[in-house]
Amino acid sequence: MRKVYLIAVLALVVACDTGGVGGIIAIAGGAAATHVVFSVAPAGAAANAVITPAVVVIAAQSSGARDTTFRSIITVTLGGSGSGTLSGTASVVASAGVATFGDLKVSAAGTYTLTASSPPLVGATSSPFSITP
Repeated sequence: MRKVYLIAVLALVVACDTGGVGGIIAIAGGAAATHVVFSVAPAGAAANAVITPAVVVIAAQSSGARDTTFRSIITVTLGGSGSGTLSGTASVVASAGVATFGDLKVSAAGTYTLTASSPPLVGATSSPFSITP
């Protein structure tokens, strides 16, 4: 039987029941992520061209520091006033709290935003960016 304990000193301790002798099997320090944030926001590009530089989203703690233990999926979706669609890899498994989206394209000219999410974390919406014909 596994038991999970949360220590208020910012350490997660996972212990297992070994017939009356408990053994610590993992310790991970630091506060858990509470939200995602764009560390490299989308820049303008031509329609059907890769957005450069690559969009980067981080999982952040309430303090704003990156949660280097975060390794879950972060997804971006397209919003805005244009009629284009988003292509490329829109869901990325974060590594050490960082998700890099290196092949995103928008199919039509317009003004758009990206929304990043990784439930149950609070999501983020980018500043508007333009896609040209």
